[in-house]
Formats: sequence, structure tokens, C-alpha cells
Amino acid sequence: MVGVLLGALASLQPTEPDPLANLELLDRVAEKGWLLSTSQLAPLLGLKSLHGAEFCRYGFRFTRVGRNGAESAWRVGKEK
Repeated sequence: MVGVLLGALASLQPTEPDPLANLELLDRVAEKGWLLSTSQLAPLLGLKSLHGAEFCRYGFRFTRVGRNGAESAWRVGKEK
């Protein structure tokens, strides 16, 4: 399901990029409790890779919670 959402988001090419699109997607991921792999999450944050067990950015907390295949799995939560 997350892959479908990311694919749909990537296929949209608006005339002007929506600066809130990634934040809205992260909000939905947090709400649904989905886990994202590093290769799914890093581009949403504008990063090439993710390091550490936990970090915060853009009002979200990202916590490494295990493996998603060969990659790390990340839980997305909202900062309070």
C-alpha cells in the first residue's frame, strides 16, 4: 500500500512542486502506523541515507524499528 502511494506521488508532475506533498504523505503514514524502508523514507526527507536509531525533522519523529527486507524499517510519528 505504501509503495502504491509513493508511486502515485512520484508519477504526479504538477506544474509547480507542492512543498507540502511530502509532509502530507508523512502525516498519513504516521496516522496509519505504516513502516517505511530507508529507500522509501530518505527521498521524502530529501536525504540520500538515514543514520542513527531516531531523529526528528519537520515535526515528525523517525524511529528505526527493525528490518524491512534487506533495509531498515522506520516508524513515523508526530512530534508533540
